Amino acid sequence: MIDASPAKLMEQKKSLSNEHLHCNPLPSGKEVRANFDSGLADLYHDLDRRFIPINFFFPGTPLPVNRRRDRAQKKIAAIYKKTIATRRKNEKLHKENGDDDMIWNLTRSTYKDGTPVPDHEIAHMVIGMLIAGQDTSSSIGGWIFLRLASRPDVQEELYQEQLRVLGPDLPLPTQQACGRFNLHRIVVRETLRLHAPIHSIMRAVKSPPTFPTRASGTFSE
Repeated sequence: MIDASPAKLMEQKKSLSNEHLHCNPLPSGKEVRANFDSGLADLYHDLDRRFIPINFFFPGTPLPVNRRRDRAQKKIAAIYKKTIATRRKNEKLHKENGDDDMIWNLTRSTYKDGTPVPDHEIAHMVIGMLIAGQDTSSSIGGWIFLRLASRPDVQEELYQEQLRVLGPDLPLPTQQACGRFNLHRIVVRETLRLHAPIHSIMRAVKSPPTFPTRASGTFSE
């Protein structure tokens, strides 16, 4: 019998948050994953629970869930800022190790005027990428599996490509190996063409738009 109680569903949600943080190396970096524990997973879970209907209209409402969200955001940002500061101090070592995650790229980035991106902005951007990459990744992953279920021939081609790139033992792919998965990349891009990773996007018009036309040049509404 399947346990669908609220407590069980919450436990499963936390487990998924745990897996997402641990299996998402590009934004987080090796240091964050190396020090990963259930406490960080709980913080991420509190941050992820901000997606409630009222927050789309009143994001600053002083609800308990929002207070936990704000505390989690500050604690996770502090972890990233500490990681960034350590990397800046040991920049030569990280170059030799070949680190190429998102934190490493952002620490070497500058704005158009040459100003380096501040550490606190990098920390907040990485948190944004973690959050943005969870629901969209799981959504498009579901569509990929649904489409592949009706195409066993494509499943076999994908499997053969993995054997060619990784070898018969099929070890976990490296970032470089992922770049050689041509058919896998085609499947992902074709699925994205057919299915949006976000089921609905809310937009608000803040100023009167102007639409160009062939006859009159422009048309204002």
